[in-house]
Amino acid sequence: MSINEKTIREKLWKKATQEFENFKKELLKESKEVIFESAYKIATLENFSDMCEPDCNCLSIKEVKTLLNEKHPIHTLYNFYMDTDSGTVSDLYESIWYRLSELVTQKNEKQKSKKQKDYER
Repeated sequence: MSINEKTIREKLWKKATQEFENFKKELLKESKEVIFESAYKIATLENFSDMCEPDCNCLSIKEVKTLLNEKHPIHTLYNFYMDTDSGTVSDLYESIWYRLSELVTQKNEKQKSKKQKDYER
């Protein structure tokens, strides 16, 4: 892993862990019932946060870069996951892979379009 790639992965890790910590802080303001009902979401978001850990290498560098552009990367993954409802933690990556690949493609197309516009000027 290059130094640049490691730096990018660390940025996502920092963003993901901060997002998860903020989510937990906000959740602690809720009633015990709401917290209890959110247990599955908490556990799943934590798993997605763990997937962003730099040494995990669960995500390709393109996926990492794409997620860095998302305002809430672990919630993005969670929403992809809930859309598929795969069921087990071991299926987390597989359940979001297709949608995440689409997001990478969209980002690449936007970059190509921007470069083309810049070139035409």
